[in-house]
Amino acid sequence: LALGGFAAIWRRPTLAAPVGAALALGALLIASALLGIYRTGDTRFDPYNVDRYLRPMLDRLAEVPCHRDSPGEVARCEAVMVAPDPLLTDYFLAYLRAPLPWYAIDALPAPEDTLLLDQLVRRYPTIYLARDRSAQADDDQGRRAVERYLAAHAFKLDEERFEDWARLVRFSAAGTLAEQSDVPRALGEMTLVQSTLRIQRDQTILAARDAGPPRAGEPTGDGMVQAEASDMLQIGLRWRADAPPEANYTTFVQLIDSASQVVAQRDRPPGDGLFPTAPLQPGETIADNLALPLDLPPGRYRLIAGLYRTDIEGFPRLAGPGGDFVELAEVVVGE
Repeated sequence: LALGGFAAIWRRPTLAAPVGAALALGALLIASALLGIYRTGDTRFDPYNVDRYLRPMLDRLAEVPCHRDSPGEVARCEAVMVAPDPLLTDYFLAYLRAPLPWYAIDALPAPEDTLLLDQLVRRYPTIYLARDRSAQADDDQGRRAVERYLAAHAFKLDEERFEDWARLVRFSAAGTLAEQSDVPRALGEMTLVQSTLRIQRDQTILAARDAGPPRAGEPTGDGMVQAEASDMLQIGLRWRADAPPEANYTTFVQLIDSASQVVAQRDRPPGDGLFPTAPLQPGETIADNLALPLDLPPGRYRLIAGLYRTDIEGFPRLAGPGGDFVELAEVVVGE
């Protein structure tokens, strides 16, 4: 096109202006068309065709609520995203259409990355971990260090999968300490050496932005936790192996009402499989942190926890001197 345009101008100089304008317009249209084509799958940023399952993930993140005091101010979000793969930085910069703050941290975090993660855990009520591969693929490549850190220092709430490959893991954090017990309680060859209960409220992030990280309260030690129906209960359990465990046990946590009915429950291996019990040697401990939304009517509820086996028919619970579970606290949900 350029050669043809120059030839036309050479033969008829009076056509210089219209031919030049036509060439400029043609160049603009061609460049726009090429950019449109590349936008659907630029091989520089998407060599493994991750767009098909990362796009739904980013659409989900765009729904995270953020607040602006005025139209011109930067949005304040109650959540943050962590992407343990700096190679995805270009992709997220191009396609993440949300005011949500996010950080790209290497899958093998350096000491300064661990410090950053600790600050995020203390500052944000909700932390999203975005992965462009399955847990099995991350395990095979040894790329779950960031997820392991969050599982040990925050409280896993849930995990959403996209095409059974990409994962969006949600953690609850920035809670206030409400109750703690260091009294050992044995179940089989495992002993619960410490339990901590925290409460996370929606207002936590607003206070954190104005007054610094929320400070943990002093646990009362009376075995009672005061909460509201909109709160998130953060449950931290630390198990110790007194003898080599016979299997990879599953943890259960239950809230039981005054009629002895289970109204809320979570069952999963410690750390959702990141901290298996079978490899433990006597004296070794593991952290088992999880979050439980308190979407319950006002009232008093017993919070209990225990361990059971899934490799034996009937899923038998581990038993101790006090039975096949341990009492963690009484949770009083107000209006």
